[in-house]
Amino acid sequence: MKTFFTSFAVLMLSVSALFAQVGEQKPEHPIYISVQGGMLFSANENTFSYSDNGVFKDLFTPQGSFSIGYDFGTRAGARLNVNYGKNVSGANVKQTSGNHPETGKHFFPYDFKNASAFLDLTWNIAAEGYEGPLVPKVYAGIGLGHTFGFSNPKHPWQGISDPNNAFGFRVGFLGEVMLGNSFGAFIDLSAEAYTDQFNGLRPSKAEQERHGRGYLGFPFDLRGLASFGLAVHF
Repeated sequence: MKTFFTSFAVLMLSVSALFAQVGEQKPEHPIYISVQGGMLFSANENTFSYSDNGVFKDLFTPQGSFSIGYDFGTRAGARLNVNYGKNVSGANVKQTSGNHPETGKHFFPYDFKNASAFLDLTWNIAAEGYEGPLVPKVYAGIGLGHTFGFSNPKHPWQGISDPNNAFGFRVGFLGEVMLGNSFGAFIDLSAEAYTDQFNGLRPSKAEQERHGRGYLGFPFDLRGLASFGLAVHF
């Protein structure tokens, strides 16, 4: 897994360097900084239990980001994005043993915080010659997530590791409306996938064999983010 992410990082940096040599005309204000905030949807393993227990809305939590970006030309660019937010997950599996000592249910929710950093490559998908106020971009990136501050799910046998570092990759869409020569407002939609230790829970074959129930879980922890932001171009 680490070899994959290392190779992907080298590829992205190589492509970024290539973009810089394309020879496109640089925009008048190639550098920008932005702040944004919105909602995060936690889609880690076992979050089905939130829906089963009537608290699906708890999977949506606030988050915020800060970015520094650079447009190499009219098409390609790159940005460094730092994100902070609250996440939720569940330590139970459908056939788990034991009940929560407080709720009496087979429902073991917990929450935690994350600080993530991503290097994104962006690509303007507007048609050639388009000069409208909306600047539509797609992006892909790799990053690292740090998770900490886990609450106690009080699960009878599954433990949570705290803190954790997890590699991640993501894809997304940026739609910016220019509010003048140097300012813009935008929407950012993205889907992220982290290696399985992101939410502190890594179902193992040993656990499955020991308890004779449960499942190994999806190999990635997933998140969806939707936010609005403001950008200043220099």
